[in-house]
Amino acid sequence: MPDARDSADLFVVETPLDFTVRVRVSYWATIVTKHPDLASRVADVEAALREPDEVRGSRRDDRVDFFYRSDGVG
Repeated sequence: MPDARDSADLFVVETPLDFTVRVRVSYWATIVTKHPDLASRVADVEAALREPDEVRGSRRDDRVDFFYRSDGVG
């Protein structure tokens, strides 16, 4: 039986492009499987979506945008 926590929202963010990004606990698990370096960076991902330094549209899919924010490292 699925755990109800898996379908709970991890975070919900309104982007400056006027759409909302909702990330559920179960989807975050998928993200960190592909990008393990993000596992402890939920707040940084939220900040990048909320206040990006740059947003680029995908070359492959015009429905996809990439949000970038400097983490101040380097």
